[in-house]
Amino acid sequence: MPKFIAFIWLVALSASLSAQTPDSTHVPNLLVMAKSYGDSIVLRWAPGNASLWALANQHGYQIERLSYMRPEDFDPGQYQKIVQQPVKPWDLEKWAAIGTPEKNNPMAAVAAQCIHGKTLTIGKKGAGYFQQANELANRWTLTLLAADISSRTATASGLRFADHNVTKGRTYVYRIYPAIPHQIYSSDTAYIVVNAAETNDIPQPVIANAVEMEGQIQIEWSREAHQRDFTAYYIERSGDGEKSYQRLTDLPFISPPSQDSALYNPNMVYLDSIPRNYHPYLYRITGITPFGELSEPSAPISAMGRDRTPPPAPINLKATALGGNQVKITWEMPDIPGDMEGFYVGRSDNAINGFLPLTEQPLPPAARSFTDQTANPLTANFYVVASKDTAGNGQVSMAIYGLIVDSLPPAPPVGLTGKVDTNGVVTMRWNLGPEKDIIGYEVFYANAEDHVFARITDSPWRDTVFYDTIMIKTLTENAFYRVVAVDANYNYSPFSQILKLKRPDLIPPSPPVFSDYLVGNGFIRIEWISSTSEDVAMHLLFRREAGQEWEQMAIFPGKNYLPVFTDSLIEPGKHYEYSIMAIDDDGLSSEEAYPLYLKAVDFSIKPPVRLLSASLNTQKNQIDISWQYPYSGKFRYAVYRAVNGGNFITLANLTQGEQKIADRQIRPGQIYEYTVKVIYPNGRESGLSPQVMVKVE
Repeated sequence: MPKFIAFIWLVALSASLSAQTPDSTHVPNLLVMAKSYGDSIVLRWAPGNASLWALANQHGYQIERLSYMRPEDFDPGQYQKIVQQPVKPWDLEKWAAIGTPEKNNPMAAVAAQCIHGKTLTIGKKGAGYFQQANELANRWTLTLLAADISSRTATASGLRFADHNVTKGRTYVYRIYPAIPHQIYSSDTAYIVVNAAETNDIPQPVIANAVEMEGQIQIEWSREAHQRDFTAYYIERSGDGEKSYQRLTDLPFISPPSQDSALYNPNMVYLDSIPRNYHPYLYRITGITPFGELSEPSAPISAMGRDRTPPPAPINLKATALGGNQVKITWEMPDIPGDMEGFYVGRSDNAINGFLPLTEQPLPPAARSFTDQTANPLTANFYVVASKDTAGNGQVSMAIYGLIVDSLPPAPPVGLTGKVDTNGVVTMRWNLGPEKDIIGYEVFYANAEDHVFARITDSPWRDTVFYDTIMIKTLTENAFYRVVAVDANYNYSPFSQILKLKRPDLIPPSPPVFSDYLVGNGFIRIEWISSTSEDVAMHLLFRREAGQEWEQMAIFPGKNYLPVFTDSLIEPGKHYEYSIMAIDDDGLSSEEAYPLYLKAVDFSIKPPVRLLSASLNTQKNQIDISWQYPYSGKFRYAVYRAVNGGNFITLANLTQGEQKIADRQIRPGQIYEYTVKVIYPNGRESGLSPQVMVKVE
C-alpha cells in the first residue's frame, strides 16, 4: 500500500488534507482516509460541502467495519458498528481542555468557534442568502484545516476516530456515512481498506530552491511532490549555522493553489524578510500530515540576501559618425553610487535586442564617451550604455541610432538560375547578398541580350525568388533577365550576369519543300528547300517503294548543310516515293513534305533483232517477214512498215514467241520497207533492226 491512502477535501481555500490542482472538477460528498499504527487504525474523514458538514455536526457519522485474514474470507454482509452512537463534534465545555492558549493549540479554538460559535449573518436582518452561504463555507473550511493540523482538534470536531480493537495481520474494511435521515439529505458512503500489519512512515519534505533577493529570501518546494502527504508546514530559519532554529510563523503555513489555471504555481512559496544582506541563513521545513503528525525537518538549504538595487541608467546618449567605421558615443551620469563598477557599451543592428558588448572589461565610472572602431556602414548601428555596480546589478540606457552615411553600393547578385514552364510562368532564384542592409532587388527583362533591359519590379523585391509571366507562342525563342541589389540607402549594385531562359517550344518548325530532282543511270538525285524556322535542329529524309513502309534514308543536322541527296540504292524500273521533315531543338517535328513520286529508269541499250528478212509470196499475195532474237524474257516485238519511202508506222505488236508475220495489205507497184524493235515491260527498248525492202510488181 502507499504511504498514505490520500484523498482531496473540497474546500474553498484548498488548504485541506490534500491540496487541489486547478483541474479538480468533482469530489464525492464524503471522503475518508486511514493510517495503520500497528496496534490501532486511525480514520480521518471530511464532508465534501458545507451543507453536509452542518447537518452531520447535528446527526453525527456512523462507522462500521468488517475484517478478514484472506481475500477469500471477505464477506460484504459482515459489517458491524464499532461505535454505539454516531460520532459528533464535542460539546463546547469539553473543548476547553484542548483549546486554551496554554495548551498551545490555537487551531482548537478556531474549530470550536466554527462549530459552536454564533453566526454573524444567519437570521440577521438584511443578510442575504449569498452572505449566509459564504459564512457557512468559511466555517466548514476552517474546521477542516484545523482538523488537519491537530489530531485532537480532528477528534473534537467529529472528523477522526481511532480504532484500537485491531489485530495485526488482519485486513479491515471501514465504511462511514452521515447518520442523517434520507428524507433530509442523501449522502455518499465512504469506504477504505486498511491492513493492520502495515505502518506508514512520514516522508521528509524537501526544499527545492532558494531565491536570493535584497532584504528577502524566498524558499520553494514542489506542490505535487508534497500535497498528498502534508496539509501545512512549519518554516524555520537559522542565522547561527544550525545552532538554533527560529520558527517563522505562529500558525502552520499553508500555500493554497490559485483556482485560476493561468496563475497556478507548481511550487509552494514562502517569502522571508531577513535582518541583513550578505549573511548566510539556513532554512528548513517540517510537514504536518492530515493526521496532525509532524515530519522530520527537511535538509537545510543555505541562502543570503543580496544587493539587487541597480545603479541609475545613463542618460542623454549621443552617437556621432567620425568617418569610416568610427562612431563616438557619449552619455551623462549625474549620480554615481558608491558601489559603481563602470559602464559597458553595447551595439546591435536593431533597437530591441541582440546588443553585444564592445569591450571585455567595463569602462571606469568616470568615463562619459566611447569610440566604436568597428561600426558597420552596411547595416544599422544601434548603441546602448549599461551601468553596473560591484554586486552585478545593472541598468541599460535607451538605445540610440548611430547614423553612418552609406554611399557604397552592394555587390551585384550572383547565382541566378531559372526556368519557364509550359504556361509561361518564369521562376527565378539568386543568392542572398552578403550585405546586411540590402532591402530588396530590382529585376530587369529584355527579349535579346543586346536590347535595353526594362525594369519589371515596381519597388525593391524583398525575396530571392521571383516569378514572372511571359508569352510562349512567339517567334522569340529566349527571354533574358538581370537583377540589381538595393540597400537601405537606395544604393544600386551593378547589373548581375545575364540569365538566359529558353521558352518552352510549342510551335513546330515549318515543313521543307522539294524543289528539284534528276533521275539518272543508276541514281535519283533530289533537292529541297529547308525549313525556315530558327530553332531547326535537323532534317530527316524518308523513302519507300510503292505500297511499302517508310524508311529513314538520311539525317541532316543543323541548318547549314547542302539540301541535296543522291539515292544510289535503287533498282531500275521501280517506283519510289520520297518525303522529308524538320525537327527543332525541342523535339517538335514539322509536317512531312508532300511526297515526290519517281521511277528509276534503266538506261542500258537492249540488242536489236537479227536476220530480219522480207520476201514476196505471189501465191498468197503477201509479203512474208521473219527474224531471229536469241534472248529470253518478257518482252514484245514492234514491227514497223514504211511505204514508198514514207514514215514508218506500226504494223503489229507481237509477243516474244512470235518471230514472223505476213503483210497482206500490199498493192502492185509499191515499195515496202520493214524494221523491228524489242520492247521490255520496264520501258526499255532495243534499237531498230536493219531495214529490209520489197518491191511488189
